[in-house]
Amino acid sequence: MDEVNGDPSPAHQAPASVATSVARPGATQSEPIRDMSPGEDAPTGVTLVEDDEDDRLMLSATQSRDVATLLAQALDLRKQRKYVEALGIALQAAKSAPNEAEPLLVMGVTLLGLARHAEALNAFDAAIAVNPNLAQAWVNRGAALSAMGRQAEALVALDQALTLGPAKAVAWNNKAVALDGLGRHDEALAAVDEALLIAPEFVLAWVTKSGVLANVQRYPESLLASDEALRLAPDAQNASLWVNRSATLARLKRYDEALSAADHALALSPDSWKALMCRSTILSGLRRYPEMVETTQRALKLQPENASVWSNQSAALFGLRRYTEAVAAADRSLALDPARTMAWVNKASSLHMLKRNTESLAAADHALTLDPNAPLAWTAKASALHGLKRYQAAFEASERSLTLDPTSSTAWSNRSLTLLHLQQYTIALEAIDQALALAPNSAIAWNNRGVILLKLHRRREARQMFTHALTLDPKLVIARRNMRGGFAGLAGYLLSLLVFLVCFLAAILLAIALNEQTGLSLINLFAILTTGAVFGLIAVRLLSRVGWLPK
Repeated sequence: MDEVNGDPSPAHQAPASVATSVARPGATQSEPIRDMSPGEDAPTGVTLVEDDEDDRLMLSATQSRDVATLLAQALDLRKQRKYVEALGIALQAAKSAPNEAEPLLVMGVTLLGLARHAEALNAFDAAIAVNPNLAQAWVNRGAALSAMGRQAEALVALDQALTLGPAKAVAWNNKAVALDGLGRHDEALAAVDEALLIAPEFVLAWVTKSGVLANVQRYPESLLASDEALRLAPDAQNASLWVNRSATLARLKRYDEALSAADHALALSPDSWKALMCRSTILSGLRRYPEMVETTQRALKLQPENASVWSNQSAALFGLRRYTEAVAAADRSLALDPARTMAWVNKASSLHMLKRNTESLAAADHALTLDPNAPLAWTAKASALHGLKRYQAAFEASERSLTLDPTSSTAWSNRSLTLLHLQQYTIALEAIDQALALAPNSAIAWNNRGVILLKLHRRREARQMFTHALTLDPKLVIARRNMRGGFAGLAGYLLSLLVFLVCFLAAILLAIALNEQTGLSLINLFAILTTGAVFGLIAVRLLSRVGWLPK
């Protein structure tokens, strides 16, 4: 869901490539970190409604009282979610009245409750064959087709239902679902508004409206629609309501409330993959990547062939810095859906972290061919260009990302890093301050601010930045290394020399001791001294890698 480094971070993010400045004797070496932005949007949902209420079932005049009683029993059991028992009674009614449409209709809505959509469709088709003018059968045929992803056919069935009988809120709601699935969001909004004109207190229509509004990025209005649904049904047991609310709150970056809503959805429907996807996306925003991986794995057990779930898995693995696995997960997503923009973004981000920047740039460009206005794709492109040292082009890409999403802390962080390499330090400081205003707990951004301050010769302030970065993330090795900029200059290099000389001196002492005992040839003496020098270099290298010495 990711989602997105210099170890700057995204909304599905994680650490990023290290851009190392050239060290000079007597100069402080500092390392800013690039921010990457993998991620996947939290899914929203629209709510299909089966037309199954017994007061709407027009029993035919020829139907016996026994059959009517059976159907009433079946509908009552269905409302109690005792679907298997309800189906058995509906089958009994159908056998008793083989020439009636209503038993077939009840069978169909019961099968919908069991998510046996293809069988439900067959039941509705059989009902329509008996009575082509039964509007309820057409409404429910549309519901079955929509649940199977056949939105165009669903739309035809729902239009037929609206032609046959008085306008029903259920039919308009389900028409909105089909239109939304076809990407015709404006028409979907108009349809759900028709449903609400007929039935202003139709809770599930408010849920559908919330989902459609979220899909067109009208998040405050989406939240208002879900608020209205909760006002009408404060104890709502509909998971879709809470999924939509969670997704909308996540996009508004109200992560704690979003997580609570997602957990509420999962309490109602533990097998809701959309709720799990929302939770995954929120955990990414909170940078709780181990939990994010666990959540996406749960979603994958339910939806192993779902491209969006694999894309979120890629973002989660990226957050754990498992970049090779993240690329593999993105590739799995793209094998299922080559047009998934965020999977290309996640692949580009992970390839950049693996320093495969030419491939990363190609993946980012592919994402932009699919969606030229995807801000995270522009951020990924900026990162790849930066890795290729094409700093001016990287700056232009980060500017485009900020134009599309000025609230992205990742884009501001990356803009500052590019300006740093263009030696525009004052403007770079302004950009990193914007990033920190949006993400005050980003250890990477604090590290990068310290690097910029070093360039401005404000060493004491820079040291405070590195200290704060380590407070936020004690494992941020680069911040520790930069922190040692206090003795990084000449003192740091003298310390490196001291470590080397200690190892070399140990080799000399060993050679003297062995020579006194056994007598060494010049060749053996040279081999011992060479070994001492090699060990000295290795010790310096290892200590510099963990941040104890300058690199």
